[in-house]
Amino acid sequence: MLAALACELNHDLYHFDIEQAIEHSELGEDVYMRLPQGCGALSGMIVKLGKSLLTISQQTFTDELAAEYGVVGGRSVPMSSGVKLSDFDADEVATEFPFRELVGSLMWLATQTRPDIANAVRAVARYCASPKLVHWNAAMDILGYARRTSHFGISFQRGTVEGFSLQGYADADFASKAADRRSVSGGIVTCGGGAVSWFSRTQKCVTLSTTEAEYVALGDVVKEILFLRQIWRFTLPQVGMPCIPVFEDIQGVIQLAQNPISNSNSKHINVRHHFLRELVERKEISVIHVPSPYQRADFLTKSLSKDAFESHRDFVMNLA
Repeated sequence: MLAALACELNHDLYHFDIEQAIEHSELGEDVYMRLPQGCGALSGMIVKLGKSLLTISQQTFTDELAAEYGVVGGRSVPMSSGVKLSDFDADEVATEFPFRELVGSLMWLATQTRPDIANAVRAVARYCASPKLVHWNAAMDILGYARRTSHFGISFQRGTVEGFSLQGYADADFASKAADRRSVSGGIVTCGGGAVSWFSRTQKCVTLSTTEAEYVALGDVVKEILFLRQIWRFTLPQVGMPCIPVFEDIQGVIQLAQNPISNSNSKHINVRHHFLRELVERKEISVIHVPSPYQRADFLTKSLSKDAFESHRDFVMNLA
């Protein structure tokens, strides 16, 4: 969040442990460079180097982690859509592998700069107590993907199309956990073109429908937005905070958030999830419908096809 603010307002950053010469150094002369292959239609074009783009990444950490575990290849996605991890796998517990250590390192990546591996890491982290060979292989596949894309990071760009504001995306995968039928919540908050907060986690309650699961996920995203709004107001007290849009792809969830009514399908929902109705009524939050293919939090709740995954990843991390 602070990186996005600094990029948009052209402020200096002062902090520890992270090399940040590119944010501070002024160019004494015009510098031009040729874009490398892989930039699509722009490949080979000569561009002028500027400072309106800030990218945070952990390439060195990722490369060193891959070398530590002997990973030299790489996958195109962190977890294939056909992979099903189970609590009831018949394999013996894989005690000879440093599973917990690997998952811990992947969690560090997933929570700091790599939202694209957050869902896959959540899926394997559930088996830290008694990992099987299939879980170890899945974790190594995630590392292979991270190694292949180690140069990826989250970019923040001044003057983005949507303007400088917070935007949220909320999604859920209903009853996806076989053991207790709990759903998975996924959420993203973007600012300055890139993600400033995200999560992929199992819900703490059992929901009875897709709408209810998505409503719980929406509430989780709104709570994160309220926290980020406090940072905004503390950092930029002179800049007003407009109504914050949160994008949702289920019409029933939007109706629940906008209409303080109950029916046979929703009257059982705990009051703790209805706080966002007040925020919508005060026009602090607006819940907006988005078609499912453009629900950017979708890749935080389930494994997707390569094309769908890359579409969401590139948008969230501002890689396009």
